[in-house]
Amino acid sequence: MLENKKLLQGLEGVTLLVFFTETGCSSCINNELKNINEYFGTFPKYIKFFYIGSIEEQQYKYYNKRLPIEALDINKNLLNGYVRLSNPVAMLVDPSGNIFELHKADTINHKLSNRFYKRIASFFNYLNCSKAS
Repeated sequence: MLENKKLLQGLEGVTLLVFFTETGCSSCINNELKNINEYFGTFPKYIKFFYIGSIEEQQYKYYNKRLPIEALDINKNLLNGYVRLSNPVAMLVDPSGNIFELHKADTINHKLSNRFYKRIASFFNYLNCSKAS
């Protein structure tokens, strides 16, 4: 359960939260950004980006040029210390803080990220089709 109320503010239904830090491996970051760019247009209303750190850091400025990202000054309390954030992490949550999916970028198998974002895009496509019916 995600208990950080700041992260849950303004969520309108199930949302994908994506977290970046200053310490992620560059190939993981590039792969995550590639996947996000490929699927971001599918569900822009249902995705929020966060940078763990200060807006003064170079990495934040790098992400801020590419994504609508918000800086957060937290890390160890994000998931009660259960998931160490270094490489990008994405989680599918609802406004109550329930976590339905959790993905941490893998330094070796980038296909895991591709499958994750494809699955999430499919979920949001289905959700949008269901709402239209």
